[in-house]
Amino acid sequence: MFLKLLKYDMKSTKRYGWIIGVILGAATLIASFAFRFCLEYMERDYDAFTTFPVYSALLFLTYFSYLMIIGFSSYGLIIPMFIRFYKHLYSDEGYLTFTLPAKRSTILLSKTVNIFVWQTLYVVAVVICLCVVGLIAPPVYEDGQLFNLGVYETIADAFKLFWDEIGAWLIVYIVEAILFSAVSQFFGIALLEFCITTGSVVAKKHKVLASVGIYAGATMIISAISQFLSLFLQLTVSLGGIEVLSKLSEQSALVSIALIIFAFVAAFATFGFAFYFSTLNILERKLNLA
Repeated sequence: MFLKLLKYDMKSTKRYGWIIGVILGAATLIASFAFRFCLEYMERDYDAFTTFPVYSALLFLTYFSYLMIIGFSSYGLIIPMFIRFYKHLYSDEGYLTFTLPAKRSTILLSKTVNIFVWQTLYVVAVVICLCVVGLIAPPVYEDGQLFNLGVYETIADAFKLFWDEIGAWLIVYIVEAILFSAVSQFFGIALLEFCITTGSVVAKKHKVLASVGIYAGATMIISAISQFLSLFLQLTVSLGGIEVLSKLSEQSALVSIALIIFAFVAAFATFGFAFYFSTLNILERKLNLA
């Protein structure tokens, strides 16, 4: 039943994914060639470029617009999915949803996996788009050459340098970075689902406003905790944390860094699952659609 629900959820939300994908792709191509045009002109005549405001404004406008498109396009994907999450579970449609021959845990899991998959695809799409920008935007130096591989050669040299310095620990850090990205996405999804669920249960009317208010309060608390941890880390560094690491052997320092990253991964995963199972508990025990 889970696969059937997931297939239905994926199918019903794919139109948002396609729209966002087309917008990102078109914006990437336009921005890449605009960057190249401005940078090539700047290389040919830097003084004219800086004194002629049209090209400077075009470069800034392209850069700013592209960042805005990448930033806000994520909301164009996330917001409709969470609106759908609310409508399917806590509006009048919820009566129909919970008449399906599926456990509430299965329904919640399907919604969560659907959102997680689309968010992951969005992140992959953004990475691909940035790779395209790095391939097209830099000016070319050979006649007839369309792409400039200099950016990727620099990245490859950097990876080689890190590999020579720390060896296979580079793979460990990359895997941990991927895990951190995944668990932080899951944490964000679980938090939003928990706030929507809590708001829908607590408030008999204005459920959306209640959910937004709970989410705002939760993010404020999380922000305060994050600032406290950041201050704690800064104090730790200023009081000799870097010196302590520097006194460790190279292998011990690498292990310590890996453990610190893993601690963050474990913390986000723990809180994410706490929010997820709290949402499931509310669905199972306290949900009232009246």
